[in-house]
Amino acid sequence: MSAWSPRRMPRIRDRVRTALTGSDRLFSQDTPELVARNKRVAQNLGASGLSWATPNMSALAIAAAADLPEVRWATADRPSASGLIVWDGGIGQVPYRGVYTPVDAISWGPHPDGLSCMMWLSLNRMREAVTALGGTYVPGILPPLLPVGEFVAPITADPYPAEAIDDGARTALTTLASAWLLMKQPKMVDRSSVEIDRSVRRSYGRANLPVPEVTLIDLRRLYVPNITERDEPASRTYNRRWVVGGHWHNQAYGPGWSLRRQIWIPNYIKGPDGAPLIVTERVNVWRR
Repeated sequence: MSAWSPRRMPRIRDRVRTALTGSDRLFSQDTPELVARNKRVAQNLGASGLSWATPNMSALAIAAAADLPEVRWATADRPSASGLIVWDGGIGQVPYRGVYTPVDAISWGPHPDGLSCMMWLSLNRMREAVTALGGTYVPGILPPLLPVGEFVAPITADPYPAEAIDDGARTALTTLASAWLLMKQPKMVDRSSVEIDRSVRRSYGRANLPVPEVTLIDLRRLYVPNITERDEPASRTYNRRWVVGGHWHNQAYGPGWSLRRQIWIPNYIKGPDGAPLIVTERVNVWRR
């Protein structure tokens, strides 16, 4: 079985923590500041909830994030105080050693100045980046995720403007905030527990540790045909799905409808059941 799968996500997380803080860690030449950062990030990972977003869910989060004007970072706005989410297929574009590459995972957790959001590059993605630069990848003992940038989000009473996030990280971080909001909409997003790989369960059992739960986040089927589609020729068929005309709505809730939260209102998702969801070029590069 591939090491890059939701069933092995606890092992992925544990190998990253060992690389950051273990006695045989790979970052032995780090400065004292980076050593302290790595220790803090490893602590956050140890307490993190684990999530795996399918390609369809990742695509929807990117599409929704393109129109998200502001984000919230408070504990109540997150699915867990600390977390790690893997984006199957990657999201956004961040600079890495001279090339732009998608982000494969984001972790978050407490920081002295607010909330730490660490972006991660998969080992396979790193190999692609090295090749794009004309280099040759030399196999070695590397963790499955490599840190490529940290954003420290201020936790304030007011929402944080999306435009205030650095251009290089904006798509990835607004996609994270968008996913948090979408995960609160059970009619749109399906959350299910993943059966952890047997070898991972055994290793945790030998260490007398509970097996972490991994949540698979997927897109529910949301499809409302409109009159235009009904008028299309019966012979026309599609082999893809795509988001049509979605938008965020500032919904009132709470005592006396005094509170507000952003919910995503899609017009519809067009295409046949089971077909992959595509994202237009406009959405892919909008917040690069």
